[in-house]
Amino acid sequence: MQLNPIRDLVVEAPLSSGHAFLSAASGLAVVDNLLCVIGDDEHHILLFDTGCASPGKLVRLIDGDLPKDAALRKMRKPDFEILLQLPCQTGSRLLSMGSGSTDKRMRGALIELTDLGELCNIGLLD
Repeated sequence: MQLNPIRDLVVEAPLSSGHAFLSAASGLAVVDNLLCVIGDDEHHILLFDTGCASPGKLVRLIDGDLPKDAALRKMRKPDFEILLQLPCQTGSRLLSMGSGSTDKRMRGALIELTDLGELCNIGLLD
């Protein structure tokens, strides 16, 4: 199997890890010209335009920031492991869910995008 890189996962502002890129993507959904990416150790979903190389947009799902320290970060991360597109009459709807390995990781988020790929609503699922 040959892999063809699409783009680097560089973001518009440093993440709470201190990096300006997503080091590990645990979920990916393609919505029109957007790559929607979730990381297991972030409080954001990241939106990347496939038509250009500009940095990805950070969209906060959970309030607060994670610590920079790797051990503390691992204890507090939401551990989002799933990102999938749900049927929707207009726009797009994405569902992200945690791994379920702890109470904090039982959370999820319902993310709604307009037909133009703009965020219109986020609902947290506890």
